[in-house]
Amino acid sequence: MNKLLICLLLIHCNLFAQNQLVRGPYLQKGTSNSVQINYRTSIPVLSKIKYGLNSNTLSNELIGNALATDHYLTIPNLLPETKYYYGIFQNDSLLQGSTSNYFITPALIGSSKKTRIWVTGDCGTGIPTQTNVALQMENYIGSEYLDAWILLGDNAYSYGFDSEYQNRFFVPYQSRRFMKQTVIWPSPGNHDYGGSPARQVNHNISYYGIFKVPTQAEAGGVASNTSHYYSYNINNIHFVSLDSYGIDEGKRLSDTIASPQVEWLKTDLAANTQMWTVLYFHHPPFTMGTHNSDTENELRYLRERLVPIFDKYKIDLVLTGHSHTYERSKPLRNYYGNENEFVSAIHNTSSSSGKYDGSPNSCPYLKHSNTNTDGIIYVVAGSAGWPPGGQDSFPHEALPFGNKVNAGSMILEVEGNKLEAKWISENGLIDDKFTIVKDDIPRKDTLILIANNQTSISLNASPKASYFWKTNGSVAQTVVLNNFENGQ
Repeated sequence: MNKLLICLLLIHCNLFAQNQLVRGPYLQKGTSNSVQINYRTSIPVLSKIKYGLNSNTLSNELIGNALATDHYLTIPNLLPETKYYYGIFQNDSLLQGSTSNYFITPALIGSSKKTRIWVTGDCGTGIPTQTNVALQMENYIGSEYLDAWILLGDNAYSYGFDSEYQNRFFVPYQSRRFMKQTVIWPSPGNHDYGGSPARQVNHNISYYGIFKVPTQAEAGGVASNTSHYYSYNINNIHFVSLDSYGIDEGKRLSDTIASPQVEWLKTDLAANTQMWTVLYFHHPPFTMGTHNSDTENELRYLRERLVPIFDKYKIDLVLTGHSHTYERSKPLRNYYGNENEFVSAIHNTSSSSGKYDGSPNSCPYLKHSNTNTDGIIYVVAGSAGWPPGGQDSFPHEALPFGNKVNAGSMILEVEGNKLEAKWISENGLIDDKFTIVKDDIPRKDTLILIANNQTSISLNASPKASYFWKTNGSVAQTVVLNNFENGQ
């Protein structure tokens, strides 16, 4: 063998030995029949993924057509509600793949199957708070599958550079199983734009290179034709991700007149037929956390101009970050003023805490599927990476449930006509929770029972609330009726 050939072989072996998986894999644009898998390698190689129904037999493969370090491969023709294992390869050598490398495709749109969504705001700090919050959510989930991961902006501090995403987003989460398994659905914040007026306009930020979102209604909703904002469906939930900082055609999200984003939003919401609707973006219209929605114009304009539009559509929940705190309202309607203008009797459609835990006045929020008059719950969840704080007047009068002491993140669990939200703090406690139930309104009815020769019947009422059983005076949720005569 001549010296030149030996030299070339050594160079080839050297390059191969140096290649590493340095980012991901992470999942994007998940539907009931497709998913995109993204990752980064240390040197340019052909993209290659193998996948299958068994972790030991990855019988299908997908190969890119060009050398690259950033890899984006979409797996098509998948089955709904199916668990697929996958591995990242260079040629025939496995870079990453194990029993933890899998995803589960959603059911067909409209399904009432249980869906779990993790919500993190202002998470990309690279400090211990970030990993503590993630650990506690992981502990809460246990072995259950996390169906979606929502980012509320400021995903990498302080300027949203690619290096900051690497060190303050990917590295802290890289070893967590949800990074390999759960589709990420992002929205941008002011730090993702680096706080730059020029980048607000040209959108030349790393966020748009890292995250790939459905712009052509691939996952449901109405096509936005831009990655700045988009919508999608998972089971029976419609999600809308908005950009509250970037500028499109001279308009921000709060500039509601002739705004392309707002006009698209109206069209999308009008076309929506899912049972549940969740909107999310970075800047909160209501907060007394580390930001003040009375005094900061970018928040005030959202409250005064955008929230009235929200009230015209069937929206259940609005999630935001920016303010490094946790705050949560009761259902709100027709409230667009400063904190001192809030009147609960006028602006809340329910006086319940919504906690549904047997504590006083904690019944679930009861809503109808086909109306926009039941109010919207607003959540500020911007402490997934920062120690929280708040104004002296914290909490905001309209957002009475909050925490400015502990960091944390939110989990949404939606099944059929019930939505449960829990805020898990960095100490592992469920510090706040609320439940919404649709189309299950309690009534005062006369119940006639045929016992079929039984001597007793156990009745369990739902939903959990205050009860009075006339038969025996019981106020418990469950009552046992005894001593039937002649089986009736």
